[in-house]
Amino acid sequence: MNGIAKGLLRIPGLVSAGLARDLHRLLVERHPDWRFLGVPDLGAGCGTVPATGSEPHTFGDVRARVVDMCGRIAGLGYRLRS
Repeated sequence: MNGIAKGLLRIPGLVSAGLARDLHRLLVERHPDWRFLGVPDLGAGCGTVPATGSEPHTFGDVRARVVDMCGRIAGLGYRLRS
């Protein structure tokens, strides 16, 4: 796969990150104490319909990546509010 094709695979992540920032901008008007925490794209997904050029990952692999990212976030001192 060439560099252009690999770059195209990143577009959905860029779009979703932009949507998340835009949504936060709207929500913070009503909830000024809400903060936005952006994390890097994990570059992994699992499902029944693979996309062209995607790399297959098992649910266990994706779960492990998500759990690892949550541990890193917690290690920075972030906590969920109840």
